[in-house]
Amino acid sequence: MQKFIKKILSVTLIVVIAIAAAIGGWFLYRNFFSRASTPVGTEGTTLSLESSKDEYHPGETITVDVKIDTQSTEIATVGGEIGYPEDKLEFKSVNTDNSKIKLWLDEPKAENGKITFLGSTNEATERKTYTTGDSDPASLMQINLTVKAGVTGDVTVSFGQENNATAVFTADIYDGEASEKIVHNVLIETKEKTYTITEQTEPLAPTVTDFTPANNATDVAIDTTVVATFSEEVTGVDNTSFYLTETSNTDKITAAVVYENKIATLTPAAKLKKDTDYTATILADKVKDVNDNLNLAENYVSSFKTAIEQGEKPLAPTNVKAEGTDNNIKVTWTKSDNASGYKVLYRLAGSEYADDTKIDAGDVAEHIFNVDEDQIDYGNKYYFAVVAYNDAGDSPKSEEDSARALINGDLDTDKDVDLADHQKFAWCIADFNKNSLTDLNDLADMADDEGKAKPDGDIDIYDLRMWISFYIDWTAV
Repeated sequence: MQKFIKKILSVTLIVVIAIAAAIGGWFLYRNFFSRASTPVGTEGTTLSLESSKDEYHPGETITVDVKIDTQSTEIATVGGEIGYPEDKLEFKSVNTDNSKIKLWLDEPKAENGKITFLGSTNEATERKTYTTGDSDPASLMQINLTVKAGVTGDVTVSFGQENNATAVFTADIYDGEASEKIVHNVLIETKEKTYTITEQTEPLAPTVTDFTPANNATDVAIDTTVVATFSEEVTGVDNTSFYLTETSNTDKITAAVVYENKIATLTPAAKLKKDTDYTATILADKVKDVNDNLNLAENYVSSFKTAIEQGEKPLAPTNVKAEGTDNNIKVTWTKSDNASGYKVLYRLAGSEYADDTKIDAGDVAEHIFNVDEDQIDYGNKYYFAVVAYNDAGDSPKSEEDSARALINGDLDTDKDVDLADHQKFAWCIADFNKNSLTDLNDLADMADDEGKAKPDGDIDIYDLRMWISFYIDWTAV
């Protein structure tokens, strides 16, 4: 009797069409009796193409819904190649808003009559599998193809020109000593779709061929615009015929509507509410084509839901002031709206702000830097800027201000004002009178343009007045 072994399996279901593409999935499964065992839960996976109707006319747009039915098979990735006759159909767009794919490894794209794609059911931070189980087939994407002028007869959209798709199940088997892989085919069918194109004997009413956000889309940004594309040029599109409401009421959202080249764009005047259902409506009795004067075939209604969280970074703090004394520098600022906290950045002249020179001040509007206790030294001039932050991120840096922790007049930074400083005051006055300002010590920048004891980045008449006052006071002593 063979000993039961525990096995951990990861399944990759791969669809290889024309050149090859992949569809995969993971299974957790135990108690194999032999290495050749067929994996549990692989009744089969089907890829199919569906549309609302089978007959179209030149100029109309075919919306092809790409569906997957995994039954009980748990897939992790799905990919493939969908072919269409490029001489008869023109690719317009692809919509993945309602897709079961959470992470696109290769965004769906069209080139030379082929649409290729590869996606994963995983999320950015979490590994997940997906199975339709007993549910209806799930949507992977919607493809919009327009029938070219003069086309009649049958046209077929399919998974590869010869429909030669295969799928591979792979599983790692661990028995405590070694591992190996087995394969098992789990794709049982791909279904193509054929459409009949007939000549248009009567003028067609205009239709909406593409709409963003897609119907039933979720996690839509609160600053979204709403865009409708028509099958032909129309008139009568404005904010009375194309409007947006909250689904729960009929009050129209204030918005601007612009129409150009078959495309109408509705831009709300303000950001939409978070986690709210909205409905967009285009009224058929107001919108007509420009040639045959036919109204839109029917009212067009589409709904979507905005994202639960839509953060906005705060603005930079204002009125940043740095005031120095002999023992500390106090930095103050005016708070920003919607900020949850503030970071104070500091630097020496000639250096840059760095991560290790950033103090989290919390939700207050001041921070005091103390000599010998914090990150500043006596006598050095420091520049300060403040950044506001919240869950959405950091604001830009504020304008900066500078200050020193210094006894004003201590030109030699020995923490007192004495004869040595008195002599330097005399030199400063003499050099200033000779216009030899470039040779002055930076510590001689003692006053701002209001005469206050604060460095302001230049040496001018206000500093001269400060030197003279110190010189006179010292001489008097």
